[in-house]
Amino acid sequence: MNSQRLFSFLLPLCLGALCLGQAHGEDLSATLAKVHKDASAHVVSVEFTARITLEGLPGINAKDNERSLRGAACGVVIEKKGKQYVIVPSTALTPGARVFEILGATARIRWVRFTVDTGGGLKLGATVINTNNDLGLCLLKLDKNSDVLKPVALKTEAKGSLGDTVALIHMGRRLIGSPRLVTVTRIAGTTTKPRELTILSPAVPRANGALTLLIKNGQATVLGIHAALPLSALPSKPNSVGQRAFNADEVEAASRGYLIAGAEIAKWVKSAKEKKQTKPSSGVQSWLGVDAQVITEELATALGLDYDGIAKIKKVYEGSPAAKAGLKVEDLILELDDEPLEMAENESMRDFVRDLGAGTEVSLTVLRGEKQIKLKVKLEKSPPSPESVDRFLCHAHGFVFRDMTFFDKGNVADKAGLVVSKVSRKGNALLAGLKVNDVIVEINGQKVDKVESARTLVQASQSMTVTVWRKGADKALTLRIQVN
Repeated sequence: MNSQRLFSFLLPLCLGALCLGQAHGEDLSATLAKVHKDASAHVVSVEFTARITLEGLPGINAKDNERSLRGAACGVVIEKKGKQYVIVPSTALTPGARVFEILGATARIRWVRFTVDTGGGLKLGATVINTNNDLGLCLLKLDKNSDVLKPVALKTEAKGSLGDTVALIHMGRRLIGSPRLVTVTRIAGTTTKPRELTILSPAVPRANGALTLLIKNGQATVLGIHAALPLSALPSKPNSVGQRAFNADEVEAASRGYLIAGAEIAKWVKSAKEKKQTKPSSGVQSWLGVDAQVITEELATALGLDYDGIAKIKKVYEGSPAAKAGLKVEDLILELDDEPLEMAENESMRDFVRDLGAGTEVSLTVLRGEKQIKLKVKLEKSPPSPESVDRFLCHAHGFVFRDMTFFDKGNVADKAGLVVSKVSRKGNALLAGLKVNDVIVEINGQKVDKVESARTLVQASQSMTVTVWRKGADKALTLRIQVN
């Protein structure tokens, strides 16, 4: 057969293969597009705060072995008896635990708070109710169900074969506020010890907790959850700490993820009993005592800073834990208990530490000018916030007043009374000259400093005379609020 005949023979075959490959690519793209469309209802970001105690780690003083831990993980939404739950890999909730395990140390975790970001602007509380060490998974129960979420049915016998295409639905790199991503990989093999585990290749390290789907014939079928496992559940189990620390295979095995079969997970969830949870020691919100600005990536670039997600102190409250520890305005908080701060743009320092517990001592790494220093701060019980105190809406006159709080110092007149928090644009109060942040000290000639007593005076009169102080004024104002 000469070259011309060979070309004529092979051309139709090549074109056929090319068309077949193109059709397969189009089918795959269409299937993945549908998978991505449904992803936000199945996969969520789980934010957590915890206290971690290290034991047996060389160089760590027994008196200084507790740290604060904040992070986020990818979770899959499921349903059990009409209630919604989220499954998260235990390794994602204890970052660094496998490193401690390799070094022969243990890390005890006391969970403080879990928040599930549904992706639709709604955040829900959750509680860990069960952990399966063999599967390396934790089961979280949502405080309430959400219509935004669509639970996944994991009771499936689908397994897939060597070389099959698999799609992983997971969160983006930053997890909190990140879009859902779909990453394509393939089934590369299975392990047999200590049990059968499916290996995917190429590995996707950032897909810990991803929902895993088999893509075949234009259909997406749930296979299970992709999870990195604790050393105790890994196929290889070296006997000594030294082997674990320096065995290349062990390190590689600890960093890759495995496919945990849906049927295996469903069996565990069905039999999982809800463990009694211990609440944080005090149950009282803790307080640092600063107002701070979050340094975003854009702001860090503009200011010439090497870090983003840190906090720039704008105010230190007098007598607060921060003031006692020596924090100053313009200080940059880089780390909390030696962990990078990594604050979200909409977070405040008050949110960041409130669940750590009054009496907890934390370490802050602070950049002051060009000098980096460490400060120890003992958190205290948080004073009531303006949002949490008693308030009253006066419908007849169109204004809201509330009890005064510690946080009003410096923002309103230094007088005992009630703070005006809102004035309607069409009410009688506005016509009388009442303003937000006015401090009401008298109503109809009677002194007031609590909403409880002032409520009765307001409800009993159609028109009223109020005496108010304004910040910076040298005398009180008397305003007559009348019904038009």
